Amino acid sequence: MAAVWADDDRVRCIHPGWELVAGRARVLRSWKLIFDHTTTIRFDVADLAIEVIGARRVWLTAIENIRTSESVAAPATQAVATHLFERDDEGRWRMLLHHASPVMNRGFSEIVGDME
Repeated sequence: MAAVWADDDRVRCIHPGWELVAGRARVLRSWKLIFDHTTTIRFDVADLAIEVIGARRVWLTAIENIRTSESVAAPATQAVATHLFERDDEGRWRMLLHHASPVMNRGFSEIVGDME
């Protein structure tokens, strides 16, 4: 995770159901806590949308299907995630923001219809 996140105290992370975690050290500590207390974790990404903003920033949205069991039969938890990446001085993409919200109402898009 240290390689993914920007070496910058502007970084912000909101895990599903958590409050804001601000600053690189605290964000990395939050991920360590998750990994230390989860025997297995897998993220399958769906509905990925990416938008490039100039030469240095990219933001993306996606559905994260999160599995914390080896069993394929175990249901995945869904979260809607937004990420903001920034290109560093060496040309590497580093994350500034991860915000994931749990999906609680799976039929909402059918209720509101086509948003375009």
